[in-house]
Amino acid sequence: MVSAVLLAAASASSGRLSDIAQMDQRYYAVTSAAQLFCESMDGTGYSIERSWELTTSSSRGYALRDGKMVPTGPYSKPIKVDEDFGLKIKTANDGSVLYDSSKTETSAPQGASILSDAALWYVFGSNYDKDKDLMVKNCFQYDEGVTPYRPGSVASEWDYKAEFTGYSFLDVDIKLELKQNGNIIITFTNHQEDSANPVDPFSVVVTMKASIEDNFDSPNVSEISRVKNGHFSPDDNGVLQSYTEELTTDKTETKTTTITWQVSDVRKG
Repeated sequence: MVSAVLLAAASASSGRLSDIAQMDQRYYAVTSAAQLFCESMDGTGYSIERSWELTTSSSRGYALRDGKMVPTGPYSKPIKVDEDFGLKIKTANDGSVLYDSSKTETSAPQGASILSDAALWYVFGSNYDKDKDLMVKNCFQYDEGVTPYRPGSVASEWDYKAEFTGYSFLDVDIKLELKQNGNIIITFTNHQEDSANPVDPFSVVVTMKASIEDNFDSPNVSEISRVKNGHFSPDDNGVLQSYTEELTTDKTETKTTTITWQVSDVRKG
């Protein structure tokens, strides 16, 4: 997590700050946290891949007509047999898989970084910290009358805290604000340890511009069908008179949203 990285950086610098006034240390902590964030997170992005695997079954009858077996009608309306929802989270720069729901039963890794939280919220909205199936299910038209959740439908904000061991007055509060267009505003502020005796606040505001690729309106679709014959009906002489053809279809629909952030502005709060 970013807070862990900041912790290491601040601890390494603490000896050099021992003879500086606390206010200067708070200023240094905030500016260092913001600088380290920009250096480590500029250009960071994530791909959120959601998949819906649906298995359906339908049938139609065949009957003997003039010595030939011909369909007696169209296939019946498909019936849902099974479905499964998958989720993969990858880094945008090299495609490294950070999470694959087919290999673990745990929920998506919220808290992997500030920006992975933002990516998950952008894609899933308020469902981003729910059960994986619920998160992914709402991205698809899994039933009649259902409107799939479109990425970026809502904005949000979170609060974080970067803690520096042994130096509580160096702690930095981090507030992330996610816009509906994917842009992010992150505010770094020295932590108020004692609300009854507040210290002068100092803030640095970092703006990150989002670059988004999304196939929500044209998802990747693959479909495999299998035909099986059954329910044979011969006459008294053993001549086949009719049978039922069963059609099983496996359809997979995949939606991928890739969002990458670049630092576009850094200013004093």
